[in-house]
Amino acid sequence: MEITSWSYAVHDRVAKLSGCAAAGIPLHLLIDPHATGSPTIRLYGEPGDGKYRVLSAVR
Repeated sequence: MEITSWSYAVHDRVAKLSGCAAAGIPLHLLIDPHATGSPTIRLYGEPGDGKYRVLSAVR
């Protein structure tokens, strides 16, 4: 699980997410209170090639 911080939001959304996917962590929950538009919660899964698939997203 990750909660984005204001100062590292882009790093949390990109680098940390791809690192977890590359490590084969099966699920990653990203709570993003700094998302454009409104706060967002995304559940990622099915890692492959250093990327996740979005399984669910809510605002």
